[in-house]
Amino acid sequence: MATLLRSQPPILSVSAPWLSTSSLLPASPSAASLPFIRTAFASGRTHLPATLLAGARKYLSGSAPVLQRRAVSRASSAAWGTLGSGGNVAASATASTVAETATEVRDAGSAPQSAPNLAGFEFPVIKEAKRVVLVRHGESTWNATGRIQGSSDFSVLTAKGESQAETSRQMLAADSFDLCFHSPLQRSARTAEVIWAARTAPMIPLHDLREIDLYSFQGLFKEEGKARFGENYRMWQKDAANFEIDGHYPVRELWARAAVCWQEILRSEGRSVLVVAHNAVNQALVATATGLGPEYFRLLLQSNCGVSVLDFVPHYKPHSHSHSEAVPPYKAHDYSHAGGVVVDAVAAAEKGVEEEEYLLPYVCLNRLNQTPAPPILAGVSGGRKAKARVILVCHGDTDSSAQRRFPRSSQEPLNMLGVVQSRKTAELLLDLRVDTIFSSPLPRATRTAEAVLEVQEAADCLGADCEPRYVDVVTVEELTDLGYGTWEGAMRAEVSAHERWEDQIKSAAVTNGESLPSLWDRADKVWTVIRRHLAEVQRDRSASAGADVAAATEAGPGSPPIERSETVIVVGHETVFQAMLASCLKLPDDALGSFRLDPGSITVVDFPDGVGEPESSNESDSKGDGAAGAVGGAGVATGKQGISAGVVGQGVVRCINYTAHLGRWAVPVTLPSANDEDF
Repeated sequence: MATLLRSQPPILSVSAPWLSTSSLLPASPSAASLPFIRTAFASGRTHLPATLLAGARKYLSGSAPVLQRRAVSRASSAAWGTLGSGGNVAASATASTVAETATEVRDAGSAPQSAPNLAGFEFPVIKEAKRVVLVRHGESTWNATGRIQGSSDFSVLTAKGESQAETSRQMLAADSFDLCFHSPLQRSARTAEVIWAARTAPMIPLHDLREIDLYSFQGLFKEEGKARFGENYRMWQKDAANFEIDGHYPVRELWARAAVCWQEILRSEGRSVLVVAHNAVNQALVATATGLGPEYFRLLLQSNCGVSVLDFVPHYKPHSHSHSEAVPPYKAHDYSHAGGVVVDAVAAAEKGVEEEEYLLPYVCLNRLNQTPAPPILAGVSGGRKAKARVILVCHGDTDSSAQRRFPRSSQEPLNMLGVVQSRKTAELLLDLRVDTIFSSPLPRATRTAEAVLEVQEAADCLGADCEPRYVDVVTVEELTDLGYGTWEGAMRAEVSAHERWEDQIKSAAVTNGESLPSLWDRADKVWTVIRRHLAEVQRDRSASAGADVAAATEAGPGSPPIERSETVIVVGHETVFQAMLASCLKLPDDALGSFRLDPGSITVVDFPDGVGEPESSNESDSKGDGAAGAVGGAGVATGKQGISAGVVGQGVVRCINYTAHLGRWAVPVTLPSANDEDF
């Protein structure tokens, strides 16, 4: 299939009635083509390629059972490529295949292809850890001019985009990849070529990695979209999951397409895979991997050449012997940096473990949107200026974290590396003017907060500001690390034999430890403190806006614009920040272990529509209600209702686990070498 795909042009142009011949429209079957294809199947014609049958099944049904169990075909991308090349694979589909397909089409009935359903989608079982690195293409000509691209293929990389791709190449130069999947659209294909450079491993274009299909929107300037489509354009901006155009629901279609992509990616050979694609499709890949539905569109930012990393770790169920033998001990490896502890697949195979005993993989979002430029500088998220910003700073390294242990005590201090990490984080934040730092009361967090405070208040001496800064440090008890009870000082790999420690703590309380509901409740309370502070600041600024405008007018036309956003820094611990991210995204405590946060890392949450007014200190009362949005057993379920990028008070996650500022101590993007026992 790889050879076939490489031979195809980026955009298909064929004289088939069910395929679009315009580069502005997606190269997939349209609603008008469905009767034609149904007729072909029903009549038993065999001149259609077998790959086309599989691809057509997917587009025809739009329903979960067909999409996920019968028609998820790794040849679906090649289907349209076969037609695009003028291929005529006579009699390649057997009569039984045609009959089966016709039955599936009849079963699907008139289910609209525009609203596919992902309920019950499952990842393939994997037997070894796999890391997938997602990269968005560099800036394109249509990005620069504000034209809506969708899956059209007219735009190319700008000079800035080429430079961003080159920076990404340098950032990933020392990393090892086994293969590369990329979108066939030229802006992504070119970015992939630059990053891949002299590597000799395969590069495979995957048609389903193209950008979101936006139909009549494609090619329009954004102002034209507003003028021509009015309410539809407003829906696209405010409620994209329910946005409909030309009889299609583009975001829902994209989520279904991302699920198909994961089948291809996770079944591929190799343990480290590079995927170069687009903003929306990368969002869909991250969301479907972590169990988030289409309503999360635009809540997980993907900047030009931003790097996101997902870890898939085997999940093993101990073999049950019918004759009541004790389960033999298997060699356990520490995968805590990828989400938990699993059993070595080779050792398990040697013991006679059967394939079905491997469960759906654990999935961990190792990092999100690590960009060539620091993420704290630009105050724009998804094209909108952030009215407020919260920066989560993980404290520096300790002796326990360096040894992959739980903290030996609540009073454990930073080690020397932790002190260096804190200073580097403070340097990164120097150009960001803040007036408040919220900190955990534990020493390893307060020392990190002090390092940030010292640099902030010396900004004028360091040439970063023309006047002194006055910063308040507020200790928040609810930011205290999770209470680990009898696990204190234990190796993370030793507390659970066959599952992640996060799952162990979900199912059984740790002696003298803290429960997850308590942690989630504390995370909600921290957000209440932060929102109340930011809302108060915004009210004060709004009240004084008239005086500020008058002062700016007197200062003359050359004076800088008035800054309307507010930023706070929060210094704390990995587990608390995981709970805070889950609270921001309205996820239940199943989300523990879904995010990776390293010592010294930063995570940025923007509020483009403002923080709103906090309801009360116990906003978490409704947590867990609402429809589930889990993907198989690998992801997490949605909790509170109302998640949307256009809701006042809804946070947009700009980046997670950014560590590039740590220099030589930055966390590598790809896996360690093959002889590293951890991976």
